[in-house]
Amino acid sequence: MEHLHQQFQARMLLVRLIENDIDEEGIRFLNRWFKEDPEAVRCYCEFLRVYAVSQLQISNKIDCQTALEDSQFDQAIWTALKEMEDAAPVVEVTVPLPVPRRSIEVPKTEKRISKRALAAAIISGAALLFMICYVHFFSPAEMSRPVASLTGSYNTLWSGTDESMPNGSRLWNDGRWYRLERGKAEITFDSGAAVLLEAPVRLEVLSENEMLFEGTLTARVPVSAHGFTVYTAHSTIVDLGTEFGVFADAQESRVFVRQGEVELEALFAPHSSLKQRISSGKGYQVDRSGTISEVVYHPDTFRWESPDLYEQAVYATNPIAYWRFDRDLQERLINEMNPKDVSGRCAGVVQRRAAGPNLGSGKPNFALRLLGRKAGEQEAIPAGLARIGGETTDWKRTGNYSIVLWFCPETPGLQSILVYSNEDTYGILSRYSDQIYLSKDNRISFYVYCPESAADNQALHSISAAEPVQLNTWYHVAVTCSAENRINLYVNGRLRAAKQLPSRPQPNLIGYIGCSTINPYYDQVEHLALSREPFCGVVDEISEYDRTLSAEEVENLYRAAGGTEERK
Repeated sequence: MEHLHQQFQARMLLVRLIENDIDEEGIRFLNRWFKEDPEAVRCYCEFLRVYAVSQLQISNKIDCQTALEDSQFDQAIWTALKEMEDAAPVVEVTVPLPVPRRSIEVPKTEKRISKRALAAAIISGAALLFMICYVHFFSPAEMSRPVASLTGSYNTLWSGTDESMPNGSRLWNDGRWYRLERGKAEITFDSGAAVLLEAPVRLEVLSENEMLFEGTLTARVPVSAHGFTVYTAHSTIVDLGTEFGVFADAQESRVFVRQGEVELEALFAPHSSLKQRISSGKGYQVDRSGTISEVVYHPDTFRWESPDLYEQAVYATNPIAYWRFDRDLQERLINEMNPKDVSGRCAGVVQRRAAGPNLGSGKPNFALRLLGRKAGEQEAIPAGLARIGGETTDWKRTGNYSIVLWFCPETPGLQSILVYSNEDTYGILSRYSDQIYLSKDNRISFYVYCPESAADNQALHSISAAEPVQLNTWYHVAVTCSAENRINLYVNGRLRAAKQLPSRPQPNLIGYIGCSTINPYYDQVEHLALSREPFCGVVDEISEYDRTLSAEEVENLYRAAGGTEERK
């Protein structure tokens, strides 16, 4: 079993090596593997063969399975391997200096070859030739077969495809890696075990009851699939009849059990193999050193659920960014439209698992809770804030954009809810921003900065809803800006205010939740005040668009969550 674990680990590291995503410890592991494992070279050749075919499939739209079965395709494969080898980074290998040898003269004798030696040479040569032919011509397709099916897709994007794989697609155990870049996908193995994946994910199906995995999943395993196994870079997770969740990356593997039990085994324990049986309601992690330790278990961290009605409605409008705040990944915030976007961060005191709005299904929904000003601070310094965006650099450049969110205020008064700026800072942002905020009289408002206007005191433009908000009540807010420089403000699905701007607003790209802002033109620009406090309340479901949403689209989003008017 340990030998099998090492091969799984090596294959995962080889993917990282080719994608230039490997660290020094991974390089050291591969060096040891090549030196100590007699099957390493064969496994490496098989890996390169499958990888080359999969890359040609991506670039030339060919069928990977047919290619692996076609012996005439070998030349194209090895041509691709040569190109990969030429483009590969240089690996420095330390070669020991040769040990000087003394020459010894021996008398010349007539060389004779015995029949036994000749036969041994022929047998050895045949074995070597067989090995070369095996490595060159062996096709994983001869042993591979479909072992699982894609049974559900939600806003999915699979790497290397123009479209998401359709439901019903079969997954083969032919050594290829499947990469889910966006959305959620449900895979059901032929054994009956099923996993719900949340992007980003990399997986290889090994059999009807085994998978090699990196990312986030929730597994449901019936009695018929008892023993279902998930291999990660650091651990082996064996089902003992249960529902469990896994998060695995290059640093650690975490397992949380909702029902039943699983057995967690560290692959590289400090001294010997280390196993931990995990029961319902418990969570454990394995770090890269092989140390197993208990972690805090959140019952709703891994949930087997299809997206809420509101979430599905947002995906249908195709935003460029969608921040749900539902995943507990320490300070990171996940952009569901691009899970590899790592720009989202929390700083200071931010409550990550606050109760969010009902999104149409009544299921638990998490949100971000901001605590407002730091205790004892005279200036408007936030106790905590969240930063989103910045990865997509042109979504406001044309002047066509929309921003949608839910928020729940907990204190009255002038507060900045969501501020967009080009300043990358923590604390107080300048007036050169656009933002959704609460006015002095507790009305939902939106203002933008138009730098082409004659003077700064004529460049800030604001619109506000007529009615003040109620505390501890959820509101659905959407703001849009059109190419004709018209801004609209929607609250709970209805247009509440609009304004024609004299010029295009400044395209601020980085979003801050809970920041403070300064406006030096107090009482000169409509009802804007000198400064705005950091927001104190809860924010959820922020979606960003590089187009102007229509009034019908905004209303449909609100209605998808079952909204009719303000809901407590």
